Amino acid sequence: MKRKIAYYIFIAAFFAVCIIPSAGMLLFGEAEAAANEILAERPSLYAEDGSFNQNITDDLTSYIADRFAFRQEFMTAYAKLQAAIFKESAAEDVVLGKDGWLFYSDTADDYLHRGTISRRSAQGIGRTLALMQQYAQEQGTKFVFTVAPNKNSLYPEYMPNVGKPADAQKNLELLEQSLKSHGVEYADLTAAFKDQPVLYHRLDSHWNNRGAALGLQCITQKLGVSAYPWFDESYQTVKNHKSDLYEMLFPAGKELDENVIFDRRFAFKYLQD
Repeated sequence: MKRKIAYYIFIAAFFAVCIIPSAGMLLFGEAEAAANEILAERPSLYAEDGSFNQNITDDLTSYIADRFAFRQEFMTAYAKLQAAIFKESAAEDVVLGKDGWLFYSDTADDYLHRGTISRRSAQGIGRTLALMQQYAQEQGTKFVFTVAPNKNSLYPEYMPNVGKPADAQKNLELLEQSLKSHGVEYADLTAAFKDQPVLYHRLDSHWNNRGAALGLQCITQKLGVSAYPWFDESYQTVKNHKSDLYEMLFPAGKELDENVIFDRRFAFKYLQD
């Protein structure tokens, strides 16, 4: 008898788990998009030409899958279990690094020196940039090209064991050689960032405010123009940044990343009306 009751409880729990997400759409509304997600549109019975939409069942399935109630909470719970038990990321666009660091998966190939551009392609890019520089100079203005370094290029010690980098050169190394051969003015942010404390967000794909300040400093120095030395300004570190990679992996998560807040208030002025 007790076993029979246990079976009934299990069956009831199973159907409840299946019904709650869909029924919740009526009671609590549809789930919102997380991070930069693009959700499926509400399906229509008719196509734009007035004919019956033969893909209505597929469209409806995609719509419910993207918008069922508590979707973000379920995704976050699954991602946290996956990270805690298997040390793996549940989001294909996010690499779960060491010490809680997150990386953008599209940069993994470059990190491994895999699938890089050809030397000929790098030369083509350099030639195009040289023509752009020539045009800018003919118009009486200065030209400087730069590349923001990938986060895992600067902090490889926090990358997981995703493989051994190949002997091939990285994309940026090939490009820098091409820029030099074509005489393109280049602000080397990778070299500037390497000897500095961490200037990127731990849970984000972007640099923090001090990283932006150093980027500004490098570019303006290369251009030979003056700018306020924000990088040397005093600052506070505050946990107030909602990070893109963290939100992609844990859409219902509440953890905030550290960011730099300068003591000097940021302001700007118009150069012309």
